[in-house]
Amino acid sequence: MDTTLTPRPRRRTLGSVLPRRFRQPQRTAPAARSPKGVRRRRPRDLPTCTRLMHRAFFEGQFPGVQRGAPREWIDGPDVLVAYVAERDGEVVGHVAVTRVEVEGPAGLRWREITGHPTQDLACLGQLFVRPRFRSQGIGRSLVEAALADIRARGMVPVLEVVTHTSAAPPYAYGHGWRLRATDRFPGPPDGLWVHRLEAAPS
Repeated sequence: MDTTLTPRPRRRTLGSVLPRRFRQPQRTAPAARSPKGVRRRRPRDLPTCTRLMHRAFFEGQFPGVQRGAPREWIDGPDVLVAYVAERDGEVVGHVAVTRVEVEGPAGLRWREITGHPTQDLACLGQLFVRPRFRSQGIGRSLVEAALADIRARGMVPVLEVVTHTSAAPPYAYGHGWRLRATDRFPGPPDGLWVHRLEAAPS
């Protein structure tokens, strides 16, 4: 947010963004203004996004995510919308907005720590940027686009990050995010931690 291929992915992340199966109505959003160079993902972008995602997997950016059908991982039924960043007509980054699991332990935990019904939450995840374009603010622009979209839907942005230690990532204490909980990852694999964050009101 791991090298064995499995038939289906189990979890989604930003560095691990959760959910997989959901039972809640989809909310549509009015067009939200995106940062320069960021636009909604199109079907023709999926092959490039899948290749970028593979690179992120091999770099270990998504601990706890089981690789399998990569295209389904970034374009599954839980995805409300996705955005890509372009430079000179080339897709160099990706982020998605997904529903939060309504039923099960994850949904209960989100309700407990945020005080919001799960149907009011939307998760930001599947964020990755082509290596040679990193440290240029592209990831931040993608996050801004996703946050604007979630808020335009009248939903609350949340984020789940999986790491190898119990220490939350630095941006859990700034950049508009508030750390709500740190729990042991409900593996496998063992030895991981999940940090759940909520975006501060805009």
